[in-house]
Amino acid sequence: MSSTPEVLLGILDDLGHEDFERFQWYLWQDGVLEGFKSIPKSKLEKLDRQNTVDEMCHAYSNHALEVTKMVFEKMKMMGVWEKHSKNIPEPGGKSWKH
Repeated sequence: MSSTPEVLLGILDDLGHEDFERFQWYLWQDGVLEGFKSIPKSKLEKLDRQNTVDEMCHAYSNHALEVTKMVFEKMKMMGVWEKHSKNIPEPGGKSWKH
């Protein structure tokens, strides 16, 4: 089973350049991710995929995957999420269900 950062990186690696930029856009928008604070644009705008994963894990801790799923729902790209969901660790070591 993969770690949260490994799963996040795999998900972001599946995004093209424009989709990755849109993903980051959702992360820095105030009030878009219900229940989660935004990450300042200045912290994200020059980050590559690996460093975006690091920033998300720092900002959202054990909720980084939940935030990722929320963004993919808003982007209407749940197919990418579902492709990786079998690798997503849950507390207790189980995989997430769709």
